[in-house]
Amino acid sequence: MGFFWVLSPIFLSTTIAQPQATGVIRGKVLNGTMDGTGVADVEVTLHQSGDGQEKERGTTKTDKDGAFSFSGLSSEKGEAYYLRATYKGVEYYSPTVSFGDKKELLLDLSVYETTDKDTNISVKMHHVFMGLKEGVLWIQEIMVLENRGNLVYVGYRKVEPGKREVLRISLPKKAAALEPLKGLMGCCIVKTEDGFIDTMDIKPGRKEIRFSYKVDYGSSRYELSKRLYAKTESIDFLIRDKGIKAKSDMLEFKGSVGNPGQRFLHLSGKDLVKGSRIVLELRGLPWGKGFFKLAIVGLVVVIMGAGLAYPFMRKWTRKGESAEPGIMGSERVTPLDQREQLLRDIAHLDDLVESGEIDSEEYRSKRNQMMERAKEVTRQLRGLASKDGVE
Repeated sequence: MGFFWVLSPIFLSTTIAQPQATGVIRGKVLNGTMDGTGVADVEVTLHQSGDGQEKERGTTKTDKDGAFSFSGLSSEKGEAYYLRATYKGVEYYSPTVSFGDKKELLLDLSVYETTDKDTNISVKMHHVFMGLKEGVLWIQEIMVLENRGNLVYVGYRKVEPGKREVLRISLPKKAAALEPLKGLMGCCIVKTEDGFIDTMDIKPGRKEIRFSYKVDYGSSRYELSKRLYAKTESIDFLIRDKGIKAKSDMLEFKGSVGNPGQRFLHLSGKDLVKGSRIVLELRGLPWGKGFFKLAIVGLVVVIMGAGLAYPFMRKWTRKGESAEPGIMGSERVTPLDQREQLLRDIAHLDDLVESGEIDSEEYRSKRNQMMERAKEVTRQLRGLASKDGVE
């Protein structure tokens, strides 16, 4: 396989020689901060995915108008492509596209100027899911961040060489076994006395992050305390309803919600300012004999299935954004990521039915829904579910 460069009067082009490969991807790198003007001399890399594998197909630079082109591409079904570029130290990814019955695709990539001011950063939604297992609280938090500006927020304070504080998150006392699940990377997390700092940038639009941890509460009563380091429009706590009492001066008790046999205590807070501290008092926690078991990922699956969390995410999606949790704003989540997450959730659902936490009818219904979604994502990976050339 050979690579060679072709310079045209209009734009820089990379031709990638493949047998009977005639597909072309053209586009521009546009500065979203500067009203969409073209950005010159930006290195753009084309990635190809197919049969569950990804590989680089070539690199080029934009011309004076921000234009670029890749030619000699396979347009066969099952082949998909996306772009990657770095501007002002920030990485950007395009949507994934496939040719379908076309021979040429237009694919632009927006980049932005950077800022160290967090004026336009807020938490649109914050969900805290709580389950119990053997005297331990298993907690998963889902946050949807919003950058209302047209600048990438890159943090204001250096916390380690080459890393700045972008988002600070507090964890309850005795929290342990922190696990980044979505929108976070272990290499970009810095631990603090009361939680952790995320050093990944926040681009204009919305971004979902998800993480889990456990708390050994040690008695029938536990006081969960969390400081909010960003302005928060809404925060919801959902706790399995098994006779536990929950109380907080900062939250409004919304009662018990969910399906019969799968009820959850719901406490909610609105329009909380940066620096607010939430104290949630839990009483009647199972201690010693009689505790109930529930895997936290299974808890999230059940609540999503009950329609308690997903509608919040869904109603915030805008034209051109995916309504699937985890594919919001400028964060890139590939179909392969989606399929792997679905398979993990199905495995946890299998654990739930084996332990008797959900009945067989509900299990079959939820599992069938997940399997259908997994099949759909697999078809996307193979390029069989492309729509108008874009997956």
